[in-house]
This record gives sequence, C-alpha cells and structure tokens, in this order.
Amino acid sequence: MALSAAEQGSLRLQIFSELEALIDARGGFLVTAELLNFEVNGRRMPLIDRARGIRNPVEFDSTLSIVSAGDGPYSDHVGSDGLLRYAFQAKDPLAGDNRKLRNAMATGTPLVLFEKPSAGIYIPIIGARVVGEEFESGYFVIAVDDAVGLHQGAEEAQRLNKRYAGCDEASASTSLPGKSDCRLRTRLRDLQAQTS
Repeated sequence: MALSAAEQGSLRLQIFSELEALIDARGGFLVTAELLNFEVNGRRMPLIDRARGIRNPVEFDSTLSIVSAGDGPYSDHVGSDGLLRYAFQAKDPLAGDNRKLRNAMATGTPLVLFEKPSAGIYIPIIGARVVGEEFESGYFVIAVDDAVGLHQGAEEAQRLNKRYAGCDEASASTSLPGKSDCRLRTRLRDLQAQTS
C-alpha cells in the first residue's frame, strides 16, 4: 500500500541519506548484496530488483531506482544530447513498471540511477530524473543533476533540486543532515565519467 505523498517524500529522502552514507563508506561503488539487503529505519528496503532494472516498491507511487547496464537485455544508451535513453520495460510503454516511471516524470520525483559497469558492481547516482519520453522509439529520457535544466525551466529544476536534494550554492560545500550531500553527488558523477 502506497504511503501518503508526504510520507513518500520523507521516506525517499531517508533512503537517499542512508544510501549516501553507504556510498561514502564504500568509496563510491556498491555490490549486489548491499543493494538487495539495504535497510532504512531497521526495515529491509531493497534498492534493486534481481530480475528487473526498475525498482518500484509498493510504498511509492513513483519509481525508486533504475539500473542501466551496457550488457543488459535492453538497448539503453546515451543520446546525442548526452542524456540516457532508458528502454521501456518489455517494449510496452503502458505496461507494468513503466507506469511508475512515467509518474516520476510527471511529478518530477527524483530517483536513483545505478550504472552497472560490470557484473555485481553498481555506481549510484542519486537525484536522477525522468525528463521526457520518446514514445515511438520506446525510451524514457533520464537526466542527472544540471542536465535536468535542459528539459525543464531553470526555475523548476532549481525548485526540484532544493526540494529533494537540498543542493544549492550554500550546501554544495557543506553536508546537511538528512539532505543529499552535493559534494558526494559531484564525486559520483566524476566516477561515472571515469568508467565510461
């Protein structure tokens, strides 16, 4: 059963905060067991699904996380605009997990993008957003950090960043309790660039 909108937002921020602590403790990379056995408030809350690339816990109206793997069964790829094209589940844009991913797009809800450079290794990017879809070709368009502003008004992108990540100029150099650490997000983006 889905939680209220306020409860979902609070739980999502708690998950992001706990995940950031784990990322920091592990040096930026996580392994499958850590993501499957992830806990928040003493309760198991897996961040990935064993069989699917989209994680949609029943508590949320919008997708919590997605996995993109170059050697996966889908044709995820980076477009000419530098944004990730994430393939619809089962090539049906209206089926299953695609609904919650589309809801994340409609509401501007941030999610975790897990890049999977090799078997069992994940590089998390917290705060990715679904900024569009290419219905005919079967892809959602995923942006990370500043790329959100390319597809949404700058004011809207800034509002969403502050709402969910607490990232503004003042917090980019400090860690805010219970909020995303902007320095860590920058480091993860740099790690992703190094493994590309």
